[in-house]
Amino acid sequence: MADEVENRGFKARCSFCRKAQDEVAVLIAGPGVAVCNECVALCNGVLAQQDLNKTGAPFDVAAQFRAYDSDRILTLIKSIEGVHQDVSAQQDLLVDILRERDISWSQIGEALDVTRQAAWRRFARAPAE
Repeated sequence: MADEVENRGFKARCSFCRKAQDEVAVLIAGPGVAVCNECVALCNGVLAQQDLNKTGAPFDVAAQFRAYDSDRILTLIKSIEGVHQDVSAQQDLLVDILRERDISWSQIGEALDVTRQAAWRRFARAPAE
């Protein structure tokens, strides 16, 4: 089963620019998301221009999105779909690794706050031929 997991071809991508792990120098991965060195550099530039000591209302993401025109929102939901698929693929890979380690469907279901049957239905695959 270890070979199956390795051969699934999971490729991590930056959740911001969508570049693959082999297209950037460094990819920092977190739970289901990742950020590349190029996006970190861009963020550092933005932060350097901000007055981080100012006080005021907390950031309101809904207000920011409402200010976008519809075409920009449509583009945004398309890019979010790619991230959603990446998160799902990473979760599939992690479940495969857990099963490779003989972790039970009950334990996986408990971690996901679902029944073992629900976990099995969601993640079980037919053996490779």
